[in-house]
Amino acid sequence: MTRFSLCTVGFRGVVTVEALIAAGVIPTRLVSYPQRGDPSGAFEQIKSIGDRHGIPFERTTAPAFADGEWAMLVGWQYRVAPVTDHLIVFHDSLLPRYRGFAPTATALINGDREIGVTAIRPVEAVDAGPILGQRRWMVEYPIRARAALERQAKATADLAGDLLRQIGDGTLAAAQQDAAAATKPASKPRTPRDGTKQALLIEMLRSENGATIAEIVAATGWQQHTVRGAIAGALKKKLGLNITSEKADQGERIYRIAD
Repeated sequence: MTRFSLCTVGFRGVVTVEALIAAGVIPTRLVSYPQRGDPSGAFEQIKSIGDRHGIPFERTTAPAFADGEWAMLVGWQYRVAPVTDHLIVFHDSLLPRYRGFAPTATALINGDREIGVTAIRPVEAVDAGPILGQRRWMVEYPIRARAALERQAKATADLAGDLLRQIGDGTLAAAQQDAAAATKPASKPRTPRDGTKQALLIEMLRSENGATIAEIVAATGWQQHTVRGAIAGALKKKLGLNITSEKADQGERIYRIAD
């Protein structure tokens, strides 16, 4: 199997690392960084997984790569330089659909029946690089955002293993995206502050399942206190929305907009 570094963060990163190892696809290095306000403690979990399996671990937002070293980026939020053909970025949508921010949450809000992940070579434009591979799966509604993110992470691990095999046997190939078919998350006409994280938050709370704080953090990248402040301030006080909450069986509180 081709040697590679895995740069990953967040809840999705934890599930991806675990799925890769379970499939016998072991990174030669794990790279991560702590995200402020992450309720899952993902940074510590990724480091712990590396320790248990004897995988070297590095804490940085700017990893350096040796000449010819393959690297896979999952959920990574910083630019990596220099960009080479040995970098592979995983995006949580079936590109060119939903380039940009929070694609999984947007797909669920829009009721998409089929979602998935795409591996691309990075280019200057966001999520516009040539496609190396995809994994698709059918959504059965209702579904919680966390369950969808777990499914996306497992699809990422499966696709990563396949790409590594292609690298090893010299069959890895890329196909250009159809720019005319490209869309962005939260691009439909919405509620106040169209196309922003606030609009995404409102749509998540309007969905049949509502959303937990952890799910909103995962979808928006906000810290927990920012989410709570947005619900109490922007949504309740400024927009006058009626926000309800109830405790789920797992103990997490689910928030909804009651129209």
